[in-house]
Amino acid sequence: MSPSVKGGSIAIFLIAVALVVAVQCAYTFGQLYHVAIMVYKSGGWQRRLVSFGQSGVYLYISLAIVIVLAMLSFIKSAGGVSRAKVATAVLIISLINSAVFAALVLLPVSEVVVR
Repeated sequence: MSPSVKGGSIAIFLIAVALVVAVQCAYTFGQLYHVAIMVYKSGGWQRRLVSFGQSGVYLYISLAIVIVLAMLSFIKSAGGVSRAKVATAVLIISLINSAVFAALVLLPVSEVVVR
């Protein structure tokens, strides 16, 4: 494989993963906004105020795991964090989103339901 083809495929991979992480950011921000609005409109923190669908939570966690594994594999094959700065930034953003989403699901106002 020629260097230009390899570089192009790496760029396409990073753009694709960055788009997936952008969707993950939008979804996490939307859920954070939804929880904040529900708490505000109800007048305070109440138990089981916001419900998350079980399959949606499982899909989100699965997607987060796939992103982390793909980025870790890419960073390792690229020669480390210092040589794969964009991939490292995408990985960190994805991990932050995952932590925020996990915190939202674990809040006392949230519950995971089967829909």
